[in-house]
Amino acid sequence: MTWQLIDSRTMEWIYVPGSGNLTTTPMNTTNADLLVIAGGSRQSIPAIISDNQGNAWLSISNAISTTYIASVFYAMTTSSAGLRTAASHTFTIAPGQQSLFFIAMAFRGAAKPPMSVLDIVTLNNSAMNTGTAGSVMPAQDNSLIISGVSGSWGAPFNDAAPAARTLAPGGIILGTRTAPDDGNNVGGAGYFIQSTAAAINPTWGPLFGTNAVCAAVFRPLGGAGGAVAASGGRINVTLE
Repeated sequence: MTWQLIDSRTMEWIYVPGSGNLTTTPMNTTNADLLVIAGGSRQSIPAIISDNQGNAWLSISNAISTTYIASVFYAMTTSSAGLRTAASHTFTIAPGQQSLFFIAMAFRGAAKPPMSVLDIVTLNNSAMNTGTAGSVMPAQDNSLIISGVSGSWGAPFNDAAPAARTLAPGGIILGTRTAPDDGNNVGGAGYFIQSTAAAINPTWGPLFGTNAVCAAVFRPLGGAGGAVAASGGRINVTLE
């Protein structure tokens, strides 16, 4: 089965001290079997995710630099609970007090229990002009790779020049943002669908200075199961 992006929504926070949680406008997630939120923020602790359907969210990848965090969160059907979707589905993030940019995504095409939908994760931080998540090798064809970034695009790559932003090799960028009050603080999210499994290193650019990038690979429906792996021996959760 081919992956289908059913819908997506932006979650954007431009440093508003004292404000509460941030909630998206509603979207229709009917028929989705994987919900993902990815992006980045400038803050000292990872964001907390919830939705109006009461799904359990897993934080599977938090790449943390000295200033930035890039994260991927997801909710799915497990052996003990089904994924709750709705025609009017909203997502809430508790972001702390710093700028952020995340994308909430609803996909159809994920592996079903007892197989694990999560295949492998990778995370990295650097001070280079490109941000790389680290190379991963999906276990099977038709895998979905989600990547989030946080850092600085660096002048002159700001909101006036969004076409300059790239997610290589051949990724689909769903959104990026430079927070105007914080200069070049940024977040972004995108994805790849690999028809044939091959090693991939999601790479964002052009960046300037410290950045954090992460990626997560999800198995498609009909794929083989297996243990969850992690690049560099790092993994954040244990799946049932």
